[in-house]
Amino acid sequence: MEKVHQFRDDQRKARVSRCYQHASALNIDPATRQRFTELADQWETETVFLSRIDLAIKHPAHQKIVAMGEPVVPLILQRMRETGGHWDHALADITGANPVKRSDWGNIAAIQASWLEWGEANGLA
Repeated sequence: MEKVHQFRDDQRKARVSRCYQHASALNIDPATRQRFTELADQWETETVFLSRIDLAIKHPAHQKIVAMGEPVVPLILQRMRETGGHWDHALADITGANPVKRSDWGNIAAIQASWLEWGEANGLA
């Protein structure tokens, strides 16, 4: 179990490091970036074994990310690109957009690709 915690800590440190490397390119306040990373790590860790996304998106950390609003959209897209995940609900809640074709509903890879394309088209990814 200790190895698992060490592995997760190492992953988190690497992710934080990558995020800070891109800070100037995305022009995002470092405090916003750090808060997002902390909440995203918490959300992913505490919901990883949930099989129902409707429960995962009700998690307090996810709700706090959504409440951070538009400044975190590039961070969500970056994290989606790097590690995947069910970030489409947060993106839809924050932006009001829905670039996913109905035929792609349920296809996580296609959903992520649609959001990343949307982000690039809008200068956010």
